[in-house]
Amino acid sequence: MMTYKKLIFALIGTAGLAFTSCSSDNEDMTTNEPQMVNVKLDFTFEQSGDMTRANGAETYAAFYEKYIKTKQLTPKNFSLTFINKETNETILSKNGTWESENGIQLPEGTYKVTGTSYPKEKYSESPSDTVYISFSEEVEITKSTTQLTLTANYASYLLLFDVNNIRNILLADEYNTAFPEDNKMYKKLTKDDNCYWLFMVNNYYNRYTYNYGETYYYDYYSFAVQLMNESTAKLELYSKSFDWGKYYFYQYNDMSTSYNIPEMQPGN
Repeated sequence: MMTYKKLIFALIGTAGLAFTSCSSDNEDMTTNEPQMVNVKLDFTFEQSGDMTRANGAETYAAFYEKYIKTKQLTPKNFSLTFINKETNETILSKNGTWESENGIQLPEGTYKVTGTSYPKEKYSESPSDTVYISFSEEVEITKSTTQLTLTANYASYLLLFDVNNIRNILLADEYNTAFPEDNKMYKKLTKDDNCYWLFMVNNYYNRYTYNYGETYYYDYYSFAVQLMNESTAKLELYSKSFDWGKYYFYQYNDMSTSYNIPEMQPGN
């Protein structure tokens, strides 16, 4: 059985007073008011366990080590909201970048933290070279806080394609027609020596309703695949089910198309 991997995002900062005031040596500095804490934002990863030798496991392990763990394909932007647990008041809503030297400032207290860290794409939730993640948990900040660790949840799934027999892959519509380059949904999959890859939030690019909103209809993505032998193949997504936090590995050969669905592994 495989052990899951969790992305653990750390908000690392130095605790301290944001404000100081002039006072005499004899003045009592004790206060019951929550003190302000300066926190610098950053993130890191934790992992444990070994991946199984299932089909695609080694490809995913190499992909994770090269691109996710090193933050090459993690989002640069974040949007976080801190809600005071006791008062249910939003204390801070912050949009920024993980690389920024500027941190955040919060009073001591217990907070419900929610938010996202999404790649900048042509339109919301479009297929991306970069992973989508989200946050939802409770944290405590005290005047002695020096490191605050957030657990990041995958808000996308990962498609991996073996490069050995594939020359090119394009994102296509439900008729398996590749989107033209001037279309906002145009996407040529990125590759390295091991695989092509794409992170996806949904398997459809359009949703609409009939019967006064009671019935949903979808336009589903597909992939136009050019093989090394110059023949073409297609992968249609309309009949497939995908789960966030999982990767799906596809191999093509002259006889058949196959895939397996092992899950991403979290750390303990």
